[in-house]
Amino acid sequence: MKRVAKTNVLILFIGLVFLFTVKDSDAFEAERNGYFLYLDAPTIQKGYTLGSLNGDIRLGITPGVLTEASEVEIKTCKIDEDSRETAKITSLNINYLNIPQDKRLISDVHEFDIKNKKGFSSKIPLALEIKYFEDKGNLKEIYFWDSRKGIWRTLPSRSDYERGKVRAFIHLPYAKIAVLEDKNIMEVGEAGWYRYKGCNCAASCDWPKGTYLRVTNVENGKSVIVKVNDYGPERNVHLGRIIDLDSVAFKKIGRLSKGLIKVKVEVCE
Repeated sequence: MKRVAKTNVLILFIGLVFLFTVKDSDAFEAERNGYFLYLDAPTIQKGYTLGSLNGDIRLGITPGVLTEASEVEIKTCKIDEDSRETAKITSLNINYLNIPQDKRLISDVHEFDIKNKKGFSSKIPLALEIKYFEDKGNLKEIYFWDSRKGIWRTLPSRSDYERGKVRAFIHLPYAKIAVLEDKNIMEVGEAGWYRYKGCNCAASCDWPKGTYLRVTNVENGKSVIVKVNDYGPERNVHLGRIIDLDSVAFKKIGRLSKGLIKVKVEVCE
């Protein structure tokens, strides 16, 4: 239950960040095309959400993140479809994308920078929201570029399936960020049911036994927390089916008579 409570708090807090942070206040916009803002003391006390005009990225700065006024800048490097795995990002000083073989880049690459590092408190996270290009139903997460190791590192993320965006928290004043999709793990697809142990359990070919998953019926919004205790369904046999629920769990989000329902699957942290 601690896993469930932690996940619910994360979802609620991210939503509140973008709902209550100020969007138009005393911030001074110095360079419109570069999303370059100066946030004064009254503004940082209220909080501020900085983002691109087309909604590709939003950065939520909650009260307490900054203790002093600061300039904040967001840059975006547009990535075309033909070069998502090999394109150079010279404008953001990344020689190559270096996308892992099991991942796929599905967003532009963004860079944010809170200039006043001394006035930044890492105890309170920044809230990120990034729009992605396409949705094949695979697992999507926000990653940041670790320049010291030359790799992309994941952030605990949550996909907004209906709006085509991914949200996450980050405790850094500067980062290059993007949405990567896992080629092997499915997030949205069909769920079937079976009778096994009569519990809130499931069979998955994406997640190991013992993993707790939140399974949500995308048609009615009902969710159930299940524990993976079996392997399946075979994806090359059951196309589009990403999980099988014990009948006890299935009945909590759908009718057994339907046989299959469309669901979203998320790991419970």
